[in-house]
Amino acid sequence: ERPMNEITKTVRLAKRCDVVSIGGRDFLKVTLPQAGIDKDVDGLIDTATPAGPNKAGRMFHLPGKRVYYYTSDATGDPGTNGRFVFRAVRNDETSPLLANIDNQWSFEPGTTQPRYQLNGTMNLSIDQTIKTLTVTFVTPSPLKAGSESLRPPFPTFSRTIMWRNSY
Repeated sequence: ERPMNEITKTVRLAKRCDVVSIGGRDFLKVTLPQAGIDKDVDGLIDTATPAGPNKAGRMFHLPGKRVYYYTSDATGDPGTNGRFVFRAVRNDETSPLLANIDNQWSFEPGTTQPRYQLNGTMNLSIDQTIKTLTVTFVTPSPLKAGSESLRPPFPTFSRTIMWRNSY
């Protein structure tokens, strides 16, 4: 549930969210507003500051850092499939590379051990009309030894999150 809370925090602040396909796999791309305050000193803003009013008088935000959430093997390589959740940060529209991994978020402190392991998959769904993202961590039910019947299902976590700064 911890990676879900962290993803929620980032998405709520977003200017825009997209599910992008990189190497045939889905990545969550969160575009944060350009200006704001980084209260927890993690390199990402925690509160957004509008760039100013547009012609209609509505406050707007310029695009800032792009934050990617994805699954990979224990190395965090965005080009490799796996069961660990990673976060990468870029300042442009270019796809994330291994060098863009947010080590503080992705690994246990002082190690190269991934912090968040999934026993299943991360499914992403976006509704651009109402500005929501649904994240689901699906854990498959294992088969009983020597039987085709299923054990009771493991927890599946799902959350729908609305982003706030889409203007």
